[in-house]
Amino acid sequence: MNNLIEKFCASFFSALVHPLFMLPYGILLMMQFTFMAMLDIRTKLIFAAVLLGYTIAIPILMFLMMRLFHLIQTLSIRERKERIFPFITVILSYGALAATIHRMHVPVFVIHYVFGAMLALVVVTIITFKWKISAHMTGIGGLLGGVISVSVLMHLMPLSLIVSIIILAGFLASSRIVLQAHTPAQVYAGFVVGLLCVGASPLFSMISF
Repeated sequence: MNNLIEKFCASFFSALVHPLFMLPYGILLMMQFTFMAMLDIRTKLIFAAVLLGYTIAIPILMFLMMRLFHLIQTLSIRERKERIFPFITVILSYGALAATIHRMHVPVFVIHYVFGAMLALVVVTIITFKWKISAHMTGIGGLLGGVISVSVLMHLMPLSLIVSIIILAGFLASSRIVLQAHTPAQVYAGFVVGLLCVGASPLFSMISF
């Protein structure tokens, strides 16, 4: 009974902190703790709609089509070889997002943050040809890296936010291992890829200042 409850909690938490949610979570957080908080509500809503469309709605629609045409067996995409096309779909969707928000004149560090997520996913896709790395941990590692680097860029220190993400990452890592979705090595590797790729990218915006 305890094992069933543990697995249910791990599954629920894995869904709540799904990789598709990490990029929008990060950017929406930036809209709260950077100067983007001063934007008017209409601008925020338009930007949020564009963000959620490209990062969640379009990828989910594409995954459903892949499932319909039997390119993937389940929407959870547990099999390593089935992950390639979904990952490429998300990379392309992130590229379209970057192009769209560039025309919306959003701060350059946000665009670089999107590029960082793309880079992390490209690395994960390449690794996935040979090894099943954790996309969940790549996502939350990227969230942590992005928040830290943007905080440095903006001369801010949202310590409670950073600590909260670290704690969430610990829970997520445990959840993925409990569900036997990944080995500890795959979990650690995913976290490092996300942290480094996304964490470094927004710092490049300093060149544009």
